[in-house]
Amino acid sequence: MIDIPNVLTTLVKDMRGNLDPVMSHQAHLQATMQWLCRAQDVTGSGGVAAGYTLHRGWTPAYPETTGYIIPTFLDYADLINDDSFRERARRMGRWESEIQLPDGGVRGRTQATPVVFDTGQVIFGWVDLYRRFSDSRSLESACKAGDWLVRHLDDDGKWTAFEFNNVPHVYNTRVAWALLLLANASGEDRYRQAATANLEWALQQELSDGWFKWMAFTAGLEPFTHTIAYTLEGLMECASLLEGELSQRCMAPVFRATNVLVSRYQFDHSTSNPILPGTLDASWASKARYVCLTGNAQFAMIWYSLYAQTRDQRYLAAADKVLNVVMSHHSIQHNSPNIGGAVAGSAPCWGGYLAYWYPNWAAKFFADALMRRISLSAYLVQ
Repeated sequence: MIDIPNVLTTLVKDMRGNLDPVMSHQAHLQATMQWLCRAQDVTGSGGVAAGYTLHRGWTPAYPETTGYIIPTFLDYADLINDDSFRERARRMGRWESEIQLPDGGVRGRTQATPVVFDTGQVIFGWVDLYRRFSDSRSLESACKAGDWLVRHLDDDGKWTAFEFNNVPHVYNTRVAWALLLLANASGEDRYRQAATANLEWALQQELSDGWFKWMAFTAGLEPFTHTIAYTLEGLMECASLLEGELSQRCMAPVFRATNVLVSRYQFDHSTSNPILPGTLDASWASKARYVCLTGNAQFAMIWYSLYAQTRDQRYLAAADKVLNVVMSHHSIQHNSPNIGGAVAGSAPCWGGYLAYWYPNWAAKFFADALMRRISLSAYLVQ
């Protein structure tokens, strides 16, 4: 059912270039988490709805993103000391275990068959539940998923079978990250070996300056900042779990890509008002005239992490600027409770990434970035 009033309101607002008031990080975070709670409640299953759309309303629960929303809820519960968010996370984990396929895989959003990336992302939630609550069922589910991933890994370290659009993807570095966490939780080295093999394949796909082949959902198209950030975040987080040369090799492209983007889009200029386009080509240029808000939130997370490692003010400034763009398109007070606190796919709303959508993963990454910024703020005032 088309949400005609909000379609018209959103279209007019974006055509006029109107922005939402930017408030405190805490205020934006609270509104985002409340919307994610609503996205869970509307399903009645424990899973989180994939999102709210202006043309179809709420969509069904999405296994992949529910899986990596679990750590976000647990982190938020720690931040505000609220057990209700821990219980919500545990309900998500139980639902994931209940719907896991018998062979260990996790089905995609719109199909009944398993998907490599989706399976890896649910491992994040299961491992976090096991780590925090000694939840044996979650660890069992995570190991079943990990074994499924190991079985389907190609000899050269990539995944080809059960891949989205039937092509390999370098952003499966986030799957490698999940497998490294699972190796640590379970003590099983086969997951670490599979992760290492995938990272070796991924690193061979770099063309120059942190640009990788196979970052797009569809071969031949320019990738969204969303999947570029997936790739770089996976490398960065794997580096933190590894040692020696491989750790260094995983981090190097993250710095190369970041330094190019900070310079090209003048994120390090105090007087500039830079916009990160929604897609980027192999020279880090773009003809896109919209912002992928999910990608902005993810890049904010990456650059806050780089700042935490280096104390390089350029990275802090860059992260603040891309996060501020999301905040300026984030309506805390909205006439519709289905939209208030949500993050749109694109700005403007008709942009090339999930037009007229408010996906749950955009809200998840926005919440993660806000919590990282709040944590850094506490450090900066010391």
